This record gives sequence, C-alpha cells and structure tokens, in this order.
Amino acid sequence: MARADAAWFLLTLFFAHFTMKISVILCVILSSALALAEGTQTWEQTKFEDFEKGTARGVAICSDGSLVLAPQFKQLYDSPSCFLWSVASY
Repeated sequence: MARADAAWFLLTLFFAHFTMKISVILCVILSSALALAEGTQTWEQTKFEDFEKGTARGVAICSDGSLVLAPQFKQLYDSPSCFLWSVASY
C-alpha cells in the first residue's frame, strides 16, 4: 500500500509540474502575441484625389475636397423594358 501511495504521489507531482510548464508556455505565447499588436493609426484626407479613391456612400465630394450630405434618391416608377423599347421604336 505504501508503494501505491508513493506512485500516486509521484504521478500527481509529475502532472502538477507538467501543468505549470504548459501554463507558463501559454502565457509567454499570449504575451508575445499582444506585444506584436499594433496601436491605433490616424490619417487625414484633405484633397479630392484622396476621397476619389474610396467609395462615397451618402455623401457628395466637392471639387475642393469638402464633403456634403448627398441627396437621397427615390425610385418613382419602374416600367418594364419592353414598354420602353416599343416607345423608342416610334
């Protein structure tokens, strides 16, 4: 019985040591990943060419580079294309 207790003690000690090693390794990996993270970056767009590269949604870009709220477009009527072609043929 003393032998079984000693074996159990050694097995428990081994797993405790193994668990501690894994915890330290995981902490090192996670902290290195956080160290490589980048901070916040800001930039300024002031010219028409800067805004022209992107997609303007809901705003109009003036030639001087200023932004104004664009008018909202609303569809009034949707006619079938065959009707339009029949009118265009006259």
